[in-house]
Amino acid sequence: MIACLLVILGVLLGVTLGLVGGGGSVLGVPILVYVAGVSVTEAIVITLVVLAVAGLVGVWIERKSGLIHYKATMVFGLSGAIGASAGSIFTSKVHESILLLLIAVIMVISGIAVMRSRDKSSPINRLKVVPPCRWIRCGSIGLLVGFLTGFVGVGGGVLLVPAMTLFANLPFRIATQTSLAVITINASFGFLGHLHSKIDWPLTLGFMLVVVVGLVVGQASRSRVSVQSLRIYFASLMILIAVTLMGNLLVNSLSG
Repeated sequence: MIACLLVILGVLLGVTLGLVGGGGSVLGVPILVYVAGVSVTEAIVITLVVLAVAGLVGVWIERKSGLIHYKATMVFGLSGAIGASAGSIFTSKVHESILLLLIAVIMVISGIAVMRSRDKSSPINRLKVVPPCRWIRCGSIGLLVGFLTGFVGVGGGVLLVPAMTLFANLPFRIATQTSLAVITINASFGFLGHLHSKIDWPLTLGFMLVVVVGLVVGQASRSRVSVQSLRIYFASLMILIAVTLMGNLLVNSLSG
């Protein structure tokens, strides 16, 4: 029963990555903790491995599609890594409940921001008109996103997709696949910092397989889904998870 649930949720995670280029860590860690029963630390490491491999598969599939902004990938990846290192310093100085509340607020803001954003190019040329990614502008945004990622533990597409669409002016479809490329870089370097950790490799490889299958399905289906539908899916997912986090915080505070 647990194995079947893990397969279903793993495929859903992969489909989400393929469709909107994010949500991996936000979904992966709770799935592994509450369904597979692993510790939070082990769940984080497993998720990093899964995202690194799944993201690499996704980038390979889309390498010739024109949907990956390679300069933005490099700028957001490098600046985000620096920002994350700085943000992680302050994590232990803030109470866990405050961090969870910040995560929920950020996710709600991200969801609303994606819903309100609009591609500025015409529908016909939307995927052909790719704006430049200025080092100062995109680097500054990458630092901020990276800082928040390191500070509250929320990263990937949850923050990158809204940032890329709102501040780097990337069309939504390009932002989602560029986000996936950045996630691949961040997850890979994140895992390198946990090489000493012991993880359940059979669980990791099995979960990785179903996530990759879901990602391939999601990417294959993306062209059949309108940008507005993708926005609604992304925003609904973020707000749903945020409401769940807030509900848990409220229950814990009342019971405490």
